Amino acid sequence: MVDKFKEIDEKIMNLVLNDVADEFIDIINGKSSGEDINLFDDLNYDSIKFLQLIINLEESFQIEFNDEVLLIENFSTVAQIKHLISNLIVEHKEPDIMVEI
Repeated sequence: MVDKFKEIDEKIMNLVLNDVADEFIDIINGKSSGEDINLFDDLNYDSIKFLQLIINLEESFQIEFNDEVLLIENFSTVAQIKHLISNLIVEHKEPDIMVEI
């Protein structure tokens, strides 16, 4: 019986990993931009990964997000993040200043 459960686990993992791998292969081959991948639903981001992402974005773009903007709904996909960052950069053209959004 234990072997049967192990076999089921392996099949499920293979199916899931194949789906994820196919998505990343499409991104690498240019068939998909990957912008609509949901970080939380598709890539299993949790609150810790979300905070790490926010910190990395703030450091990389020398910005600071207002608390009102720090909602998971605003950072669910790459497209949403690009939109937020692009709007911020267009509004504030001086890259050396800390900007709050």
